[in-house]
Amino acid sequence: MAAKSKRLVGIDVLRAIAIIAVLAFHWEQSRLAARPTSELVFLARSLSHAGGYGVILFFAISGFVITRTVIERDGELSRMRVGSFYLRRVARIGPAFLLFVALGVTASLAARHTSYASELILLGASHHTAAFWLSIVTFTFNFDYISTALAGHYSGWYWSIIWTLSVEEQFYLCFPFLAHLAAARARFWLAIGLLVLLAVSSRALIEALGAPHYWGFATPACVDALAIGVAAAVLPRFRCRREWALRGAVAGLLLVELGFLSIGWVPGAWKARAWIANPLIIAAGAALVMLCCQNGEVFSGRIWTPFARIGRVSYGIYLFHLLVLYSMWPILHGMGFLPGLALFVAASTLAAEISFALVEQPASRWIRNRWSPRRELAGDQVRVAPTRSRALADGAQTQMGGSE
Repeated sequence: MAAKSKRLVGIDVLRAIAIIAVLAFHWEQSRLAARPTSELVFLARSLSHAGGYGVILFFAISGFVITRTVIERDGELSRMRVGSFYLRRVARIGPAFLLFVALGVTASLAARHTSYASELILLGASHHTAAFWLSIVTFTFNFDYISTALAGHYSGWYWSIIWTLSVEEQFYLCFPFLAHLAAARARFWLAIGLLVLLAVSSRALIEALGAPHYWGFATPACVDALAIGVAAAVLPRFRCRREWALRGAVAGLLLVELGFLSIGWVPGAWKARAWIANPLIIAAGAALVMLCCQNGEVFSGRIWTPFARIGRVSYGIYLFHLLVLYSMWPILHGMGFLPGLALFVAASTLAAEISFALVEQPASRWIRNRWSPRRELAGDQVRVAPTRSRALADGAQTQMGGSE
């Protein structure tokens, strides 16, 4: 039996950064926190305005992890087993997503329509039509969100977050075509370049036309981060001395931080240009961190363990954190920004851990055992001799934005 692939702690740390940024954004936007009483709290609240860009980190991580996992399992990206790929996507994201929908429907039916919290988080200011529900189950919600916003309405926060899952699943619907191109290096890198160009051009066009920024939820405007993650995963694996790997990881984290900081602190005239370029900066920083953390000594200290654990269940945190916010609304109201954020993160992590242990893991295991071909199940137990490409991917298999 082959040894299990080694989990890359640095990727889970990146996931933790991304999900804490998203939770900080929603915590600040809820206006539940007490007014800042110190410069530190004021700074934290200012930084949280850019927390929505945590999803860009998730896109880059998703592209990297998905591609590494395919290479690790199939030997070469161009030899991807399409049926197996989609089965594992369903097994990974399906159970938690179905629970998310079921809880959302139940909470919406039970909610008091006169409550500000229920309107903001669950109900929104739009009717949940058949098209709304169809967009959820077909992962086209990002376009339904845009059309609803154009009509002057909005969906509740709880439902709005799945625009990111819609972007990912639309990208992975086309992923086999990109994987097929990997057999010809020049065509593959041309496709990656065109995807990056498509996203940057889309955001530039949105800005030039003065269109609302929710047009940025359209898939063409988001694919650069996913493409950069894919590109980083197919690069030859390199080993370097620990100090150089650490320097590279720190440089990547600084790039990510630059992408976040420029949102809130760039002068008004430059904000539009920052919005066009920032996803590239954040994704490039994430790619550099992920490449450097292949050196196992990066992020190896115990200090990273809590962050790695948060990152490991970040998919569940992302799905359920707004229901946690809704449930804890009276408790969180009036709390200080930092203590309230800490409690919000802790409660959301607990909810995700419960979902992971009781729903996601058992259901995912059942789906794979029930539907995977027997020869593939045997292949999970006994691996053939590793190819050069497989050696590139000793990888982490968890999502948020994605994993198999």
